Amino acid sequence: MRVLQADTGRCVICLRVCEQCGHPVRTAGNRLCRNCRCKAEQLEAQQPCPRGGKPGYLREATGWCGPCSHPGSPKQPPRICRECGQLRWHAGLGLCSPCWQKHPGRPFIRGEHLREGLTELPSWLDDFVAHVAACPRSHGEGKF
Repeated sequence: MRVLQADTGRCVICLRVCEQCGHPVRTAGNRLCRNCRCKAEQLEAQQPCPRGGKPGYLREATGWCGPCSHPGSPKQPPRICRECGQLRWHAGLGLCSPCWQKHPGRPFIRGEHLREGLTELPSWLDDFVAHVAACPRSHGEGKF
């Protein structure tokens, strides 16, 4: 049984609440609940990155935060398209994007990738891929 305080109308345990979120705090010495304490400790461990300037966890090997330490691979330079011969960014199979869009095997390649990702194949998938491949497409001539 809890005894209510005369001045607040609440028990002693209910008076101990987190300063940030208002959740109950177990021990009287804590000002923050467990979740807010963990978040505060994580924020204290972050430092501003010398490269990007944003706060983060600095890596010992580079001295930078994670995103700055692993910026990703650079883009491949444009190459000559094997279909049209123009110098462009490649979309697939050595073709630029317009030539890749026109490639007659593209629906079948996409269908194969779709099959690999599905756990349960629908019975109509092969017929649908064949239908899409047979449909005439306007390749940019009749835009909306």
